[in-house]
Amino acid sequence: MSGMEPATDRLSGEVCSSGPPMDQEREEQRRTYVLCRLGFAFLSIALGLACLSWALSMAGFLLFPIVGWIRRSAFLYWVDTPIVWGSLVGTYLLWGRWSHPSWQRRSGLLLLMCLVDMILWFLDHGNDFNLRLGDVGHDWFRSHLGQALGWAEFALITSLACDFLVHLGVEQAREAGKATRSLAAG
Repeated sequence: MSGMEPATDRLSGEVCSSGPPMDQEREEQRRTYVLCRLGFAFLSIALGLACLSWALSMAGFLLFPIVGWIRRSAFLYWVDTPIVWGSLVGTYLLWGRWSHPSWQRRSGLLLLMCLVDMILWFLDHGNDFNLRLGDVGHDWFRSHLGQALGWAEFALITSLACDFLVHLGVEQAREAGKATRSLAAG
């Protein structure tokens, strides 16, 4: 056999149309990088909206007589929708992209936390979709659980982003990762 024969698929036995295995490996790695970048883009949009939501909520709380309409607006009621769904989609795009056990553990835990956020979202908005959940109760607990999960998710996202930047060869990624993890923990 010469090295110039086309590669065959091990499962079907068909001839692969792409180039040598080295090109397939590069294409797979490129696809992984693109999906990771897309996942981090979804997560950053969700985090940006969460920051905007928090700032508007605080403005409505602190300046109630002037801008109390902010707290009663439909925008503030529904802004959690792209936050929850965007973080779920972004995390799903990161999950399983690298075979390193630490990456798998952290991205899997982040995905589990996003699914809990999704359940909390359905509890908050279920009646709007005629799910007939009624008054679920435990508003204080659900609110604080969501906030605690948000900070833990932020710490996991920064950890994953740091690992991704280290993998890309960014020089100061480790120091930046330590600083952002300490911010999330503090």
